[in-house]
Amino acid sequence: MRTQAPAQHEVIPTPAVRPARPRTEGSYVPVAMPPHLAAIQRSAGNRAFNAVVQRAEGDAPAQEAEKDKPWTVFGVDGKSQEQLRSAVEVGYRRFDCAESYGPTTAALAGELAALPRDAYEIVYKFDVRAGEQPQELRARLTAVARLFGGRLDGLVIHNIGGDEQAARTAWHVLTELKGEKTAGGIGVGNVGVTHAALLGDLAATAPIDIVENSLESVLTDPALQELVKDTGAALYYYGAQTVAQQVAGDGKTDAAEALKAAAETVNGLHGAGREGTTSMITSSGNRERQGDNLRQLTLSPDSLDFEVDYDALDAVDKWRKSNNSCTENDTAFELPPPLRAFLDEVSNHQDALRAELAQENATPDRQAVAEWVHSRWNIDPAVLDGVTVPSRKGLRKRFLRMPVGAVLAGLFGAKNCDHKWSIELVQLLLADIDTWDMVSPFLKEITD
Repeated sequence: MRTQAPAQHEVIPTPAVRPARPRTEGSYVPVAMPPHLAAIQRSAGNRAFNAVVQRAEGDAPAQEAEKDKPWTVFGVDGKSQEQLRSAVEVGYRRFDCAESYGPTTAALAGELAALPRDAYEIVYKFDVRAGEQPQELRARLTAVARLFGGRLDGLVIHNIGGDEQAARTAWHVLTELKGEKTAGGIGVGNVGVTHAALLGDLAATAPIDIVENSLESVLTDPALQELVKDTGAALYYYGAQTVAQQVAGDGKTDAAEALKAAAETVNGLHGAGREGTTSMITSSGNRERQGDNLRQLTLSPDSLDFEVDYDALDAVDKWRKSNNSCTENDTAFELPPPLRAFLDEVSNHQDALRAELAQENATPDRQAVAEWVHSRWNIDPAVLDGVTVPSRKGLRKRFLRMPVGAVLAGLFGAKNCDHKWSIELVQLLLADIDTWDMVSPFLKEITD
């Protein structure tokens, strides 16, 4: 049930366009609850699980899919074996994997081995390689598929903005693998409006089934919204927790409600009313948080039982329509000399330093990184927390005033996707304003 909207509220009208499902008395038939959801139901209560544990006689496939595989997707980037096991035990059944995430894909396969293949879904992203022959790409992708019973539910080119010729070659291979049922769907990741022509070429060969992008990008860029929507693809998005925290920064909105409101909003922008059109990727390593996310996001925003707070919807709407990049340069910013020397070393030797820390701690958190920096370079953790990213024209506001400690936690942490934006922030911290103006067009992760 949705709370009633204020009379003058202007939001994406997703509830109004959804086709109503008949709910006549006695039309639902109880079905057995999978063990992995039983514990969640006990703590969450029956109401939120109504659509998960019951099904309408005329809507059995959709209801069964929702029951067996909750809507939210678990991202495996940077996760340990224990954290992957926890996610499976808590009840996640849809997973976002990638070649660049290292051994996590094989580790996940081990945790899923006892389940029937139809009980879970795997989307696997890979990087194209210049000059790679089709048979070579086929070999490395089918090797991954063998980890999961010879089939991947989605195969996605991770970063479509790389080598376009290699992407076209890869797309032909993906088309063949889809025809052979090795891939259930094929797609592209990290799409921008500059890729419209390339997407058109790929779609002319075979339909684009999946697009994976950051939530921020598909909420704040109308041109990108239309481009992604026009592909007709299912949208997978990451970075939802970051957006929710930004929305909650108004001091009036609960972050958990903002998360659900963001899901509702992007679902409406992408075309509501088609079950499974959007999927949120979450990736907490904490078992309790994993359970909380799953309880909150088991249902798709397309479900009639998905609850959303209209005040949170309004906050998301205001956030996405606001200017989300900085418009001024902070001329007073200056790095302390010892910190500048350290960041300069980090900039030049990030891979070697990351490997060195990984030998001590495979999944270092922010505190572990701060302690390592203090022991190795004698930089006080208070300095890392006290110096923050300054305002620079074009910088995304999500990074404004981020402490250097948080930047380093992203750079030296286990999550591959954090390495990209964090190294660009290191470059920003080291650059004066004139240098920033020159290099900012090339810093795609932290600028609009």
